[in-house]
Amino acid sequence: MRKMRDQKMTGTLALGMMLFGGLSAQAVTYDWTNAEGDNNYLTTNNWAYPGGEVSTNLPSTNGDVVNINLSGDDRVIINSGTPGNINTFAVGSVAGASGELEINGGSAKATANASRYSTVGNGAGVTGLVTINGGTWEVNRSRIGQNGGVGTVVLNDGVFKVARGANGYSIWLDISTGLTEGNLEINGGLLSTRVGMQINDMGTMTVRGGASSIQIGGAGGADQCLFDVNPGATLAVQVATNGLSPIEIDNEHLTLPSSATFDAGSFLEPSFFGGHVETNAWIVMALETSGVDGAAINADELALAPGVDPLWSFGVTNNPVDEVDVLWVGYAGAVYEPPVVPVYTTNLYVEAIQLMAAETWNLYAPLPGNSITNQSGSGFSTTFAANTYTNDRSGFIPVVAQEFFSTVDLSEVGQSVTVSFDIEMLTQPQNADKDFHFGFYDTDLNAQIWTGFDLGTASGSTWVMRMWPWISATDTNNFVPGDYGWLGTSGGSFGSGVQYSGAGLSVNNVMHYESSLVRIATDEVEYTTLGWDYTGNVGSTGSYSHVINESTPQYPENMPASGKWDKVNGFGFTLFENVPFTSDSGTFVVSNLTVTAESKLPQGWSYSISGIAFDSAGDLTLFLSDPIVGATYDVTGTSDLIHVAPSAVGTYVAEEPGVIKVPAADAGVNRFFDVALPVKEVIE
Repeated sequence: MRKMRDQKMTGTLALGMMLFGGLSAQAVTYDWTNAEGDNNYLTTNNWAYPGGEVSTNLPSTNGDVVNINLSGDDRVIINSGTPGNINTFAVGSVAGASGELEINGGSAKATANASRYSTVGNGAGVTGLVTINGGTWEVNRSRIGQNGGVGTVVLNDGVFKVARGANGYSIWLDISTGLTEGNLEINGGLLSTRVGMQINDMGTMTVRGGASSIQIGGAGGADQCLFDVNPGATLAVQVATNGLSPIEIDNEHLTLPSSATFDAGSFLEPSFFGGHVETNAWIVMALETSGVDGAAINADELALAPGVDPLWSFGVTNNPVDEVDVLWVGYAGAVYEPPVVPVYTTNLYVEAIQLMAAETWNLYAPLPGNSITNQSGSGFSTTFAANTYTNDRSGFIPVVAQEFFSTVDLSEVGQSVTVSFDIEMLTQPQNADKDFHFGFYDTDLNAQIWTGFDLGTASGSTWVMRMWPWISATDTNNFVPGDYGWLGTSGGSFGSGVQYSGAGLSVNNVMHYESSLVRIATDEVEYTTLGWDYTGNVGSTGSYSHVINESTPQYPENMPASGKWDKVNGFGFTLFENVPFTSDSGTFVVSNLTVTAESKLPQGWSYSISGIAFDSAGDLTLFLSDPIVGATYDVTGTSDLIHVAPSAVGTYVAEEPGVIKVPAADAGVNRFFDVALPVKEVIE
């Protein structure tokens, strides 16, 4: 049971000191009279000063206090405009009176003094009602029902924002002893609070239907967000045809963990609204845990309210995918089932993608001094001269690019593509900041994602990861075959780092790089690049991974036109530097380049191959997940898992631990392989 609670006050004196003590000399108290009979908050004559003198001003300054003690035909209405930001709203504050505020538009604020409270229904026999049908009502803290009063806030549409908090709370429902009652009813719109809520013994929070957004703790940074439901208090939820809006409790902006605690004697009151009945489960509350110790929903002592249909049930379940605790209700035996954490190690196959023949390497911008030689499926040599790059991209940046044998599908969880290669500089490059670029692209969407590393002697951050929504520099942004003019040139930086003490590309080392895209969720891909130096820094790697959320990307303007990285069909290199080498031109060599992809394993195929690779001659190496050294394996293959039935490739002996060698002539056009042991015995 939580100990840190705002204590109930036993009289009006303490409240008066809190609300009005310490106000500046310019502070003015305004009493609502509706003297003009138009109910308009913005009519000056509808207000009076203490003693009854008609006001000559509107409530508008940081010391002003507004008392509303009329209701019904004489209620206060705000339809539009922006009244001045004041100190406090007191809706229902005189013994025996009834106060009512209706907001249909505009923006009414009482946030001018950070430590003040706005109250609804404060005092013996007092009732207070605030109805928000549109617009915004923003206050620093809100006490609804106090000192024997009955307070109610109804949010139908628009915004109810509570910008401050104290001791972990922004809103209190029923804050005093006696016949005090506090009610918060949410039918639509947005409730946003800086921190949490405290619901006491005659307090009720009601959430009706699925048309609202309830964000507890999301309206700014704070220490801690507490959502406490104390003995006698009720959380009522009414499921409508549009479902139920969850109460979302934030942890992201807090320095201490948020929590929700339901004490013994607190009640959960689920029901249906408007005659709707459905066998299903609905989320009542979702609290971000995000691996934070102490962030949890504590509902072991919560009970269903008296009179609730016995077919209702509830529970608290952790959702590990979204990292939230979930309080749910279910009807007629239905329970909440959290999403399953994606596991994709046992239902994948490994596909070897061999880059096409030597002539398919594309050298873009073949200006004098730029050339490409020694082309193969695993690399090339290229000589680059000074670029003619200009800031408006009207010049040329030499690019070497390759389109894959076929498109790699990245649309399903677990699918991935990885490129690995070695690079050696035969000519010393200039010192240049992250100007050796390589990356994947999709010509169908004219989009790219790439990594850049330092040339020459590096300093500081030595590499960066970016993406960009086109490759070809055309007016229509459609890819033009052979035009790679924008490959590796622009984009928002979503990752950078230092590679093994800041080493850059130079003639003194051979670098190895690996880069991959992996689908880790239906709306998330992870982009990872790592590298190391073969000449003295083996094992000293630099690496960086970034998860791209396609639903809310960091740089939406740089995403592919489809909004998803669901496939790639090429890979390329560029030196993004006007004078990339210390001499007039220079040469670098890319070798041992391989492309592999993991994808879903079709029915009927096993997973006895853990890896696959082609060498420069086209010979195939199969790495076995459960090898028997010296055993004879049958290998089958196909060029297309969907449309082409597998056929025998050959029979081979695992002469090395966990390895089967398949000659290029046997592998043929096949790209997908499976193995089997027809005779499970060791050959001596």
